[in-house]
Amino acid sequence: MNKKLMRILNTALTLSILSTTMFAVESKAENISTDGTYNKQYVEKLNEKYNGAFSEELKNNYQIVGSDKKFFRITHDKNTKKVKETVEISEKDFIIQTADAKLAKLGVTPIQALDDGGQTTTWSNYVNSNWLSLCTYSVRLSDHKYRIKNCFTWSESPYWTLTDAVSVHTNGSFSPISNTQKFEHWYSYSWGSGHKYSPSGYTWLDNGISATFKVCDGWESTYSVGGYIQVDGYCPSGNYYLNAYGNYSHQQTAVDIKPSISVKGANIVCSPTIKFVPASNTNCQFWVY
Repeated sequence: MNKKLMRILNTALTLSILSTTMFAVESKAENISTDGTYNKQYVEKLNEKYNGAFSEELKNNYQIVGSDKKFFRITHDKNTKKVKETVEISEKDFIIQTADAKLAKLGVTPIQALDDGGQTTTWSNYVNSNWLSLCTYSVRLSDHKYRIKNCFTWSESPYWTLTDAVSVHTNGSFSPISNTQKFEHWYSYSWGSGHKYSPSGYTWLDNGISATFKVCDGWESTYSVGGYIQVDGYCPSGNYYLNAYGNYSHQQTAVDIKPSISVKGANIVCSPTIKFVPASNTNCQFWVY
């Protein structure tokens, strides 16, 4: 097959995958409620994207009043398999690179790929890479009662599938309500899927919650891994901005370790720190009223 025909086929396959990808670019201005209105279509899309994670918001017409998203390419050393670098990329590059990865998984190696600056590069640079998205949301439940939610998705299972940590907390007065914490985690294989409704353990933070969990069960590489953590809380009366931070720390070690978790500003710290690779935190700002 000549190169011209191969390029046409690659382009067609890429466009097909992009048209069905779950990571569609969203417009904050159109989707986030800042004036008390409710955007049902937006919440429906989130519920589909995150495997039913927003079903309660849909049922009760809760308003999503803030969001922030970050996307990362995580590259492993081909020999040690440990994380060599974690690079934050744009949502557009995330969509294109993960689509190219799906092509490669089908046995069609893309002739070219886009790097983080939108320039062409060779696909071989991404062979040992994986992609992680973090999306943090704030939801208004009633007067001065809010929910903070942090969603994560791996494009496919990372090499290390041990105990990772995910969290969400705020920078100010947010009093978590006991028994409102919730964690779900799902993953799909070529032969089926798995779904868990509880983590390995929770750690209450001053202004939020964290959870540790096993990335996936079984020996086979997964097609995708996702989940979320959330907690409800009360905010003091008044009108002001609050920031919700979403964090994710990935464990890379030969022996599975359950970390101790603490907060340091906008980030969480998993100890022993040498065993965990953190991704940059999201920063979801919302108006309390």
